[in-house]
Parts: sequence; C-alpha cells; structure tokens
Amino acid sequence: MSGNHAAYEEPDFVWQHQYGKRWISYSGDCTEVLNKAVKRWQKTVSIPDNDPKKNIIVYLDEMYQINKVSSKRQKVRCAVYSEDFYTWSWLDDDGEWSSYKPRLVFLLELAYQKDVTEITFYDNGNYKVYLTSQVQINEESNYSHRVRREKVDASITSLFKRALFESKFKEMCFNSSISLTKRWINLPSLSTVHSSLSSTPGNIHVPTPSTFQEIDETLDEYLPPDHECPVKTFHVYQENGFPCAATLSYVNMSANNNKFSILQVLKHNSKDGFKFWQRFGRVGTQGQSELKDFGTNLLNAKAAFETKFLERTGNSWSDIKNFNYIYGKYNLLRIDLNPEKDCKIETAKVQLEPPVKSLMDLICNKKVMDEILKEMFYDSTNAPLGKLTFKQITDGYIALNKIAEVISRNGEAEELLKRCEEFYMKIPHNFGKKNPPVIQTKEDIEQKMELLKALSNIRLTMTVLSDAYPEHPLNRCYNSFKYSLVPLEQSGKEFATLFQTLLETHGPTHSTYNMTLTDVFRCHEKGPSTYLDCGNKHLLWHGSRITNWVGILQKGLKIAPPEAPSTGDYFGNGLYFADVCSKSANYCQATKRNNEGLLLLCEVSLGNQLECQDSDSTFPQSLNPSYDSVFGKGRVAPSNFQTGILSFDAKIPVGPLVQDFSSAFLQYNEYVVYNVNQVLDESRSFFRVYTGYFSNIRNGGAHRPSEERMGKTLSNGLKSTIVVVNFNKWDDMMCLANVYFFLDGTARQWYVNNEDALDSWEAFKNGLSGLFGDRQKYTRRAEEQLKFRAQRSGESTQSYTQSVLGLCQEVNPLMKEDEKVSHLMKGVAEDIYQALLKREIKDTVNFIK
Repeated sequence: MSGNHAAYEEPDFVWQHQYGKRWISYSGDCTEVLNKAVKRWQKTVSIPDNDPKKNIIVYLDEMYQINKVSSKRQKVRCAVYSEDFYTWSWLDDDGEWSSYKPRLVFLLELAYQKDVTEITFYDNGNYKVYLTSQVQINEESNYSHRVRREKVDASITSLFKRALFESKFKEMCFNSSISLTKRWINLPSLSTVHSSLSSTPGNIHVPTPSTFQEIDETLDEYLPPDHECPVKTFHVYQENGFPCAATLSYVNMSANNNKFSILQVLKHNSKDGFKFWQRFGRVGTQGQSELKDFGTNLLNAKAAFETKFLERTGNSWSDIKNFNYIYGKYNLLRIDLNPEKDCKIETAKVQLEPPVKSLMDLICNKKVMDEILKEMFYDSTNAPLGKLTFKQITDGYIALNKIAEVISRNGEAEELLKRCEEFYMKIPHNFGKKNPPVIQTKEDIEQKMELLKALSNIRLTMTVLSDAYPEHPLNRCYNSFKYSLVPLEQSGKEFATLFQTLLETHGPTHSTYNMTLTDVFRCHEKGPSTYLDCGNKHLLWHGSRITNWVGILQKGLKIAPPEAPSTGDYFGNGLYFADVCSKSANYCQATKRNNEGLLLLCEVSLGNQLECQDSDSTFPQSLNPSYDSVFGKGRVAPSNFQTGILSFDAKIPVGPLVQDFSSAFLQYNEYVVYNVNQVLDESRSFFRVYTGYFSNIRNGGAHRPSEERMGKTLSNGLKSTIVVVNFNKWDDMMCLANVYFFLDGTARQWYVNNEDALDSWEAFKNGLSGLFGDRQKYTRRAEEQLKFRAQRSGESTQSYTQSVLGLCQEVNPLMKEDEKVSHLMKGVAEDIYQALLKREIKDTVNFIK
C-alpha cells in the first residue's frame, strides 16, 4: 500500500459508538455513510440525524464522535467480518482501549487469519504490532502498548448480509496485491482523494501576524557557501549587495515529491575565480550535487546559475525582486545567508547568577530548539535554525489562511491539495520518505500555527544571540527581557510551599510522568505596571514550549501570535490558565528526550466570572461585558484554595484533588481572561521542572508493567482514594463508586472489567492486590531500601526527600507523619540534620520548609 489509491477495495465495516459501558450499533444508513467516508479517505464525516439536539461529527482518524450541540464526546469502533465480527484496539496511556483506524482493523484481522506474526505500519510514527503476544511497539520511542482482538456483537440478522461480508473478506485473504510483509504499510491521508471534503462546521481563522518586522540587514562580504559544498576558500558571490544564491522547494503530494534545490555562484576569497554549485534531492537527504569551475569567467558562471534558476522556477533571475510562484514549479525560500556571529568569549563574561545562567542556557539552546522543530517535522537542514526570515514565516501564515478558507467552505479535495503543497513549499518540512500529510482539520491548522509561532520566536531569539556586540549573548538576551528574574532559595519557605503545590495538584489522568522542581524564579517587571485589578485573584498555572519563552519574557504573555502557541478554542481566543499544574505542564510538550519544562504561576485577576459547563468558541465577542473572565468547570479540581500563603489576597490551589460529579465536559478547570493586563507581572513565579516519564517494559514479547510500577500504581491509587474518602466522609459504596478516578493504567482497566463483581470495599482492595501479585514482596523491598536510605554525596535535599517519601508510600500508604519525618531525618546530610534539630519538625511539610 502506498500513498496513492490502494490496489484493492476495502470491505465494509460495521460501526458502533460507546454509550456508558455499552456499545451501540449505528443504523444501516449511518453505517453506509461511514463506509463511504472510509473509501473516500475522509478524516471527518457528518452523521445524518433529524433530531435538532444532535449534530454528530465522526473523526475517523481519531475514532471518536462528538455532538456539536451538547459537546458530548464518545468513542467509536469498527469491526470486520471473519467468521464473526472482530475489532482491534490498543491500550492507551490512560488505561483505556482505543480502536484502531478502519484500515488497520482490516489489515490486522487479515494478518491474523493469514498467520502473519508481525505487521509494521506508519501512522504519524513507525509502529510494529506483534500479533502472537499482542503488543504494539513505537519503533522511535520504544514505547509499548497492549493490543486486543475482540469479538463484537453486531446487530446484523440478515444471513445474506453476513454471507456478503464473509465472501468479501475471503476474497481479500487471497488478494495477492495486498502485501503484509513489506517493510512499511503507509496509512494514506486525504491526499489521494478526488472527491469533496466532508463537512467541517464553523469557520477557521488563521491570523496573519502584523508584528513581524524584518529590518533589511547588511550582508557580510563573505557569505559562506552551502554546508555540503567541498570548497571552503570560496564564498557566495554578491552583485550590488544581492547574493547570487537561491534555496528552492518543490512539493507534489500526489506523486510523493518533497524536493529541495540549492543554487549558488561562488567567488574565491582572495583572487578572481568563479564556480557554480548546485545541490538537489529529496528533503531529508544529502541529495546529489555538482560543482562547475568557470575559472575567471564570471559571466559564464552567472549564466549557468540563471539558466538553472529559470528552469526550476519559471522566473527570470534579472527580475528576482518580483518573483512570482508558478504552480508546478519550484518556489523560492527567503533565507538569511549571514553567518552566525559569535562574540569573543574571552572578553565577554556572563554576568548572571548561576540559576539564571542555567535557565538562559536552556531557553537559548540551539540544539534543543533544533530537536523540538524536528519533532514538528520542520526541515532545519536546508532552512537552518533561525534563518527562515519573518517575511517567509508571514508567507506561511498566508498559505495557511488559504487552507483554512478551503476547509471552512467545504472545498474540493484537489483545491485543498494544491493549497497544502503551497504551504509546504513556503515552510519546508522533512517527512523522510513519507508523503506530506494533508492539512484538513482545525487540529491540523493549530499544529501548523504552533510551528509558525515557534519559528518566529526562534528567529527572534537567534537574532538577539547573533548580534555582533562585545557583550556576551546570554547577557544581551537577558537584558532584552521585560522582567528581571530572581531565583528563590531552595531552603526557603516560599520554595517549599510552591514545591508542595506542584506535588499536590498533579492530575490523576497525567500518570505517564512525574515532575521534579529544579528552580523557581520571581519575575519583576522592569517598567511601570499596567495591571488591571478586577478582584477575585487566583494564583494559576500557565505552560508553553521552551521555544516560546524568550518571546514571552521579552514581551509578556500575549493573546495573539506569535508569542504563545494555540491552547485550543474551547472558550475563544484568550489567555488560558489552570489550577492543576500538570494540565499546564502538558502544554510544555516535554518528551523523554527533552524532559525539561517551564511553567508560570501567575496572579490572575478573574473578577466577575462566567461559569461554563460547555464550550463556546464565540468568546470573547459574545461575552457579556459584565463578565471579566470565563471559568470552564472540570470534573477534577483542587480540594481547597488558600489565601495568605504566597499573596495577601490571591488564592492558591492546594491538594488533594477531588472528583466533582457534575455534567462538566472538561476533565480539569480552565480559567480564561481576554485582557493581558489582568495578569499581575510582579506576582509571577517562573518554574523550571524535570519530567520523568514512565515507560512500559517488554519481556519476551509479552506486555506487562514492571512490578515496581504496578506496586506504585496500587499504593498511589489507594492513598489518593483514602485521602478523598476522609475529606468527603464517604461510606464503602461511595468509595467503590469513586475509586475509578484514582487508578490509572492496568489497575483502572482491571476495575472496569470487574466492577460488577466488586460488591464491597474489601473485595476491591483484595482483588487489586491480587492483580499486582505479592504485595508483601513490594513492601519488604521498600522497607529494606528505606532502612538504609541516606542522602548521597552531591544529591540535592529535594531529590532525597522525594525518594524517601516515595518509599514510605510503598511501605504503607497510611504511614503517619511522624514516622515519615523519622525516616527523613535518619538519612539526611549531617549539616542539614544539625540545623533541623534546632527546629520542631512534626510533619513532612515542615521538613520541606
């Protein structure tokens, strides 16, 4: 299977959507609509319904449906007939089974019937499924997930219909054109379609930024040649201050073409000598190259360059300032050719406190920026970091606007394909050998907006860093900030309080990672304050990618691009905050490879809030002027808000988190303001955190979480439940009804599968302990570690404290505070121990402080 039409027609599927714990089959008409959409390679499809309270959109690439009227979201699955109806699904990080896309359901069942042991496919990542052990492996991250083949009770009573399903599938089994053994099975997107798009309700607006201002820079006399060019004693020839060099891009998605071409006239550094250099090929490869020597004949070197430029682009080089892209030809990229200017380090000293310098090293780290852009499929090889000009980025916004316009009016797929090609030619992407995916949903648009915002921020950062001044680049960048950053003492009371808040407000569904607090900085605005005090002040969290923080610290939080990436449009275009730290941490987009994130804890003046149970993307235009902010109510929230801890009149969220049994559609609370001045600059605390990710363990091809991880899941779930039980004074039946929300992964799935059989709280605890094996073994191991645990040389007190408290939790989730303090004191470093003896330490909070 390739990016073009498959050489076969897929069988029809039966379709179901989840309703509570049951699966409901779609009607015959809806099933027909869904199967037609699959064969047209659509990502979304509207389900016909005469009920005015229903406007159902099915997202085939994510396998869920949403009612646009009620905002209710439900999972969707499909099944193929093979002696009976079977579906395939995988266990996600939240412990819930998610259906594969239709074509993968078909191919997995086909492989199963053909006794194929493994199948490899590409779907926004390289995956391999081992059918014998039923495990899926991400071959890039090495993450593993369980896979399940499940028989489906489909309400198709007609024997004739069943016979058709079966005969169609058997025909597939003997179709030699369907290869399951080739290296990669690509899941094509809408790029192969020649029918109209499915309905996407609502307009998509992509703002074209007016803040981009590119000052025409004076080019260096010696511009370096292409990095692959073998001659280093030559530079790019300039004529009247204009370089004879061009970086070109060409994309044809129907033919899976994603090419680059670099053309340059080169001049010797010290004498008359000219060469013509060209390099071309597929993006992501070194490509082919050619170097022609023209001796001292400049005219012939220029002629070779101009001929090739005209051939590639259809434009004359003599009229380059009026370049006009011609469809089917290469496009011209505006690249800053100036070399990076490094100040002389021996004369430029970093005049920053060590924690601030370390932070600046992080947010100005070119390697980190490059890796983040690669994760977003940007081609930084031929358009290097920070070298794509603001004018070129603005052209990317314009191209994205055209795509959004086609989607909004439900345009033809052929037109959409053309607009996507234009975007990829203006903003080069590296998809390896895979076909560039079609941008066809609001989510796709938002992802590309995030890339453009990151590119503009990186351009801004690199411009500041590369200015040729005797001042050190980090000093220069820091001095350009709107704020001064003052690190907090890690032994101070404020740091301890913030650390405790971070630990207590980690959401139960964000169970794939934990966070360790590295540094906290107090932000002080350098200029006069513009704070708008509307009352009702809260200390709330805000997170963003590392690539955006230089822009944020220079200009403050902004509602419009390019400073902050899109956080979604549940409540329109505004500044979004959370009272659960991990919800905001998710927007940092940290990974196992780049595992640091930056968060703000801001004092936000919320004033008169409009509480919303459902989304409304028409805000703030439709918001009544009497309201100062919007509060999106979630199902999980902090148990309390306290004042006087860090601010005299601002409330700070504190744990534990508790479940709210309302009809809210959000998992966690969201707070939105539409005026940036409602955020007090002087009150901001800037957090630097490490994220530790949990990964699943493979052993002999079988998928099973590690014993240590499972033991922690058990104790964490029970401990969190008991805390909330005591807070709410629940009886046993209420405990059973709510324990689901405090479990994750395998434990949660076990509870779902066995809920009907669990008739008492004791039955639940015993059953869960049985699932995780010998609980006493974990306890004994933790007890042994706790007995000899001491603070190691070079280990921070914070790290030691977290480790000991984790062991205490494994030994006994209900361990008393004085016992925990005893274990902490026993192994802490001698100097800290002597200092603590002078204080009365009754609980762990006082120990941390």
